[in-house]
Formats: sequence, structure tokens, C-alpha cells
Amino acid sequence: GLQFFWTLGSLFVAGLAWALLEQHGWRVLTGVTAVPVLLSLLSALWLPESPRWLLAQGRAREATAVLLLAAKVNGVQLSAISLPADARQAPVLVSGGAAAAAEDGSLRDLLQPTFRRATFSLWTIWLSFGFAYYGLILQISRVFEHHSHDDDAATCSFIYRDILISAASEIVGTITVVLCVDLMGRRGTQAVTYAIAGVFSLVMALPSPPPGLRTAASAVARAAAMGSSSATWVATPELYPTELRATGHSAANSVARIGAFLAPYAVDSSELTTLDVAVMLLVANVLAVLASTLLPVETAGKGLEQVQLELQRRHRPPNVDATPSANGGCGGAGEGVELPPLTPEGAPRGSGHKVEPEANGVLSFRGLLQGYARLRRG
Repeated sequence: GLQFFWTLGSLFVAGLAWALLEQHGWRVLTGVTAVPVLLSLLSALWLPESPRWLLAQGRAREATAVLLLAAKVNGVQLSAISLPADARQAPVLVSGGAAAAAEDGSLRDLLQPTFRRATFSLWTIWLSFGFAYYGLILQISRVFEHHSHDDDAATCSFIYRDILISAASEIVGTITVVLCVDLMGRRGTQAVTYAIAGVFSLVMALPSPPPGLRTAASAVARAAAMGSSSATWVATPELYPTELRATGHSAANSVARIGAFLAPYAVDSSELTTLDVAVMLLVANVLAVLASTLLPVETAGKGLEQVQLELQRRHRPPNVDATPSANGGCGGAGEGVELPPLTPEGAPRGSGHKVEPEANGVLSFRGLLQGYARLRRG
């Protein structure tokens, strides 16, 4: 999720544009920059599959091989690994039981009540950052362009030094997020960095700025934009269980493409000034700030099962009276009852009751409610 190689790609493109665009035109530049993309397709041949997904598919031997390879690459000495051969024995907390764990999730699953708030919040963030990030890059090109009304590639010219400085600042933004994303949390890191990106996108477009201010503002804006998007890339998969993680992340990424698709129409519009565009970028970043604060769970420092348990506890089943009581609990028939804390296995602490799993062996939210009902009756 923390995209150093994306930043290196940005520097690669900016450097090639500086070297090739004015002398050889955009066609040569496009051809040269396409070469790494074609080479990256070959990397899929060596990309290992997710061990958790392999385990959910009942492919324990392959999952073990991936873990051993990862340990070897990282210089870690592992003792014998024992993984359950059947997905029904795997400690994976899912909303639909083992059958869901063994199948890939769908878009419909993303809109289940348990994940609905997370999904809509993430889609808002990704749509906003898709527009704001790509809009900022286009805005920087517009701000640092040697103005000309001739579309001939040979006359296209930019202030490449300033563009390269802004691209290099993404390294600073990424390193900053690496240091802050666990200390400030996923929600806090996103909120702060999106806010900084929006403010400095506006500063960059101010008319007649002092010397150097526009370059500095573009660097800060782009560093914050890269940092915020990196934090979003980290937070998104952490909010979904294994069988939904790839679907949820790819769906959010697709929403970002919508924002990226709209960005050129705003930035390159002859009817909008650079200040008008900057205001639009500010608004998009503000939306991302608000949506990041509305994410249902802070995932920093928590295991995947704990995150899913918290998401399920936040969801109010239709047959449970969840009227808040004075002590912050939920009660029925006018009585305020506070839910006891749950262990990672799902059993209320100190209850003496065992939460029965589903028949297929995977803990579900219904099992949690059954355990709580036994506690009430006891």
C-alpha cells in the first residue's frame, strides 16, 4: 500500500519528458513509457498467491509453501508449520460461514449491513482521491507550462525542474506516512494528509505568488496527496475479510478511476482558471477528510479477526432492540443493558458459556447473539 515504486515511476516519467518531449514529441515519449508497463505483465508469473486465500480454498499445502518462501526471502528461520487442511477448520471470521470463506466475494456482499458503511465511506474516499490526485498532477503541468496555443508536440514545453521537484516530494510523503500510519491510525493519517493536500493545492494556484512559493506548495501538495492515498491503500483491505478483500479493494480502485476520468475535463477546461480548479481539488480533499473520519473501525494495531468482530458488533440485527441506554449499552423493554466485552473467540468474558459455531465450523454473528442470549437467560 505504501507506494515507493509508484513514486519512482513518476520520477521516471518526469525525467523522460524532460529528455524526450521537446525534441522527439509525445509519440516517442508514450512509446518509451509503455515499455515498463509491458514488462510488468510478466511479473504475474512470479507473484505468490495469498496464503489466507489458499487456505480458504482448502489448498493448505500451497499456502504452506508460500509462507516458507516468504520466510526464506526475509531471512527468518521457521519451525514446522501446521495449517488445517480444510477451510472449515481455518480460524477465519466471516459473515457467511465456511461456504463464504471458500468462495470469492461479490459486489453484493460489499453492501451487506456489516460492511455497508465501510464500503460507502471507502468509495467516497477513493472517488475523491482519484479526482484530487490526478487533478493535482494535471494542475501542476498546467501551472508550470510555457504557455502556447499551438498543439504541435514540438512546441510543447514545461518548467521541468519544478515538475521534477514536485514528483520527488512524493518520496517524502510516503516516508512520512510510514512513520505516522500506526501512531496516528488509519483514519487520522488520512484526514490530516488529505486536508494538507487540499490546502496546498489552493495555495499553489494563488495569482502572483512570491518566488518559490508555487514550487514549494506544489511539492507539499503532492507529498500529502501521495501520503494520503498510500494510507487509503493500507486501510482499505484491512476492513474486509479474506473472501471479500480483493473484491472490496478492486471495487474501490474502480471508483477512483471514475474520479481520475473526470479530472482532465476540469483541469483542462478553457472555461476554468487554475484557481477555479484548485477550489475543486480542495472540495474533493475535504470530502475525503470527512469520509475517512466516518470509517466504522480503526484498524491500526488490530488483527483481521478483531476488525471483523468489531464490524459485526457495530451492526444492529433487525430482531434486537438496540436502543441506547444511559450507560451506553443496548437494552430491550425499557431496560438498559450493556453488552459485555467479547474475547477474540467471540465468547463474553466471564460468562461461563461457550459460543457455538455454525455447523460448518466458522464463527458467525448469529453465534455471538446466541451466546449473549444464553448469558441473559442465565
